Amino acid sequence: MPQAVLRIADRRGRFASSGRCSGIATACGGSGLLDYEATRRRIYLPAYRWVLDNRVQDVLAELRELGAERPLVLVDYTTNGDVANLATPLSHAALVARYLTGRWDG
Repeated sequence: MPQAVLRIADRRGRFASSGRCSGIATACGGSGLLDYEATRRRIYLPAYRWVLDNRVQDVLAELRELGAERPLVLVDYTTNGDVANLATPLSHAALVARYLTGRWDG
């Protein structure tokens, strides 16, 4: 059975930094810092969802087609799909899988 693989030719600079984030300054008139989880929920996830909705529908359609034909495995550097788990970066594969299966909770 043939396998379809989407490849990235150059993986340099594609992984999250291993440094710890302490927060991000609130924008639009807010004060103080957002903690790491709040930053994920209020900034990162909405921005990621916007990209999925508006910029990569062609790729997502291809993934849906592949997944309709046979099991689809998305591979990522990390496996953390839990927004509240701050020990490791979020898995892009987990976010895409949630989006494709209608389980987006961001």
